[in-house]
Amino acid sequence: MKYVLTTTAFISAVTIGHTFDNNGIDFGGYSNASLYQFTRSESVGENQLRGVYADKDFQNSKAQSAKLGAFNVSAGAAAEVTFDDNIFATDSNEESDTILSVRPTVSATSDWSRHELSGSAYLQSDSYASNDDEDTVDFGGRVSGRVDVKRGAYITGNAFAEERHEDRGNPNSAVGSIEPTEFTRTGGELRGVYAPGRVSVAASVGVENREFENGETSSGASIDNGDRDRTAVTTSIRGGYEFKPGYEAFAQVSYIDTEYDEVDLAVGDERSSDGYDAIVGLSTDITSKLQGEAYVGITERSYDAASLGDIDEPTFGGNLVYRPNALTSVQVGLVRSIEETTLSNASGFVQTAISGRIEHAVRENVLLGADLLVAQNEYEGGSLDREDDIVRAGVDARYDFNDNVAASLGYEITDRDSSQNGSDFTRGRFMTRLLGKF
Repeated sequence: MKYVLTTTAFISAVTIGHTFDNNGIDFGGYSNASLYQFTRSESVGENQLRGVYADKDFQNSKAQSAKLGAFNVSAGAAAEVTFDDNIFATDSNEESDTILSVRPTVSATSDWSRHELSGSAYLQSDSYASNDDEDTVDFGGRVSGRVDVKRGAYITGNAFAEERHEDRGNPNSAVGSIEPTEFTRTGGELRGVYAPGRVSVAASVGVENREFENGETSSGASIDNGDRDRTAVTTSIRGGYEFKPGYEAFAQVSYIDTEYDEVDLAVGDERSSDGYDAIVGLSTDITSKLQGEAYVGITERSYDAASLGDIDEPTFGGNLVYRPNALTSVQVGLVRSIEETTLSNASGFVQTAISGRIEHAVRENVLLGADLLVAQNEYEGGSLDREDDIVRAGVDARYDFNDNVAASLGYEITDRDSSQNGSDFTRGRFMTRLLGKF
C-alpha cells in the first residue's frame, strides 16, 4: 500500500547529515525508528526509510544491477569534499577543515518468484586535510530476508553489523578525547505478519548492541567508555483494521529492555532500564497525491539505578507526504520519544522534533532540494537541568550527467542552543559530491 514508507521516513530524516550514512546531527541516543511500522506489505529496508530523502542519493534512486545466478547485483561509489567551519562542534575557538570522503557500496537481491534474500555492504573513509586525528573509516553490512508462508502471511528477518564513529556534536562523547569515539553496532530483527484481509496482526522482536572503544586524552590518559556499552531488546505486537480502502486504524504495544554492561560510577549503578510504548494511530491515503499517518500514546522508562528517576511522557508522531506532480515532493514529520543518554545526573532525554523537506526536478536530470529540522531535547530523571534546542537548514542540487554519473552541491547550517554553559555551537558545511554506479 502507498503508506508503507510514511511512518518512519521522517524519523530517519531527523538525523540526516552531510555524510553518506546520515550522521550529521547526533542527538546522543538511538532512535526506535522502526517501532511503529508494521504493514501489509514487506517491511522496507534501512535506506528506503529515508523516504523522499532517498532521492538525494543517486546510487539508490537509479540503481542498476547485473545478473549473478539467482541474484541481481549492483555496486556504486561516491566521493565527497566537505568544508566544515566547526569540525569539533564547539561554542568557541572554532576550527575549520576540509574533508575528503569516499564510499563504495555493493548490494544484491534475489530474483525469486517467492521469498526474498538480500544483502548490502559499505565502506566509508573520511580524511581531514589538517586534523588527521579526526580521520575515520566506517564499514558495515546487512542481510535480510522474507519467507512467504501463504497468501497474506510472511516472516521477515534481518541482521546487521557496523563499525562506526560518533559525530563530535554528540553530547555523550567523552570530553577531551583526541579522536572521535568509535563503536560497534550489531543486531537484528525477526518479524511475523498475518494480514489475510482487512484485519492485520504482527509481532516482532529486535535486538541492538553497542560496544564503545575506549578513548585517550592529549596527556595520554585513558578514557573508559565501558559504562556506555549496552544491549536493547524491543518486543512489539500490533493490530490493524482497514475500515475502508486506504484507511487503516492500528494499535501497538512495545516493551523495551535496555541492559548496560558496566556500572556508571557517576550514578553508582548500571543505567539499565525497561519500559513500554503504547500507541494508537491512523494510516491513510487521503488522495493519490497525499498520504499520511499519525499516532498518539504514552511512553515510559523505569531505571534500575536509585539515583535515576523514571520518565513517563505522552508520545505522538505524524508524517505527511504530498506529491502534487511527478516533479515535486513535500514531506513533513513530527515525532516525540524517550532516548538514551549517558550524561551524568540524567536518566534520558525526551526528544521532540519536526522536520520537512521539499524537492523539485527543474529538468529530468536536475533536482533541487531544501530541508529544515527543529528539535528540542529535554533531559529528565535527574538533577541535570539541560535543554537543547537544535535547528538545521540546508539546500542542495544534483545534476545527472547520465544514468551512471551524477554530481551534487549542498550547504547546511546547524545551530544548537543549550541551557548548559559551553554546549552551544553553530556549524556550517559546504559539500560537493561525485557519484557513480556500475
